[in-house]
Amino acid sequence: MVEAFALLVSFGAVTVAVLALLASYKALRASVFDRRFEVYEEAERFLAAWNRDGRPDMGALPAFVHAWTKSHFLFDAAVTEYLRSVWIDAARADYLQKIVTGDATGDRNEAAKEAIELMMQRASFEALRDAFLPHMRVSDRLFGRYRHAHLEPPRL
Repeated sequence: MVEAFALLVSFGAVTVAVLALLASYKALRASVFDRRFEVYEEAERFLAAWNRDGRPDMGALPAFVHAWTKSHFLFDAAVTEYLRSVWIDAARADYLQKIVTGDATGDRNEAAKEAIELMMQRASFEALRDAFLPHMRVSDRLFGRYRHAHLEPPRL
């Protein structure tokens, strides 16, 4: 009888340990998601200003570069390279805007055309979502299945 009780207590302890492991796994996933979402939000703010003003906000560039630095530790190379390309093109678009306003020398018409092309290409929220979405989905990989709420039909 004592052995059965000891076995039952051992089984209970193992069950509690497994549940604690699952809880810590989910907490870790939530923490990583929160940190990734911070990078996404900073990129979104930078692009929103670019879309709103028609030129990148170079005053917001240090915060964007800080988000790019964080991305090295939170994402794979594709997201980091995407953010870097936005950064480089934003600097180019800012210089082109200076040509358009006459603060720098160059062909104003060509500069305006290229600045608009850069804005259309890089300041796109769709491109931002495409770059980040594979890393932002909350999934349950521990059990080999993925749950994507946006793919499920709405429940009535």
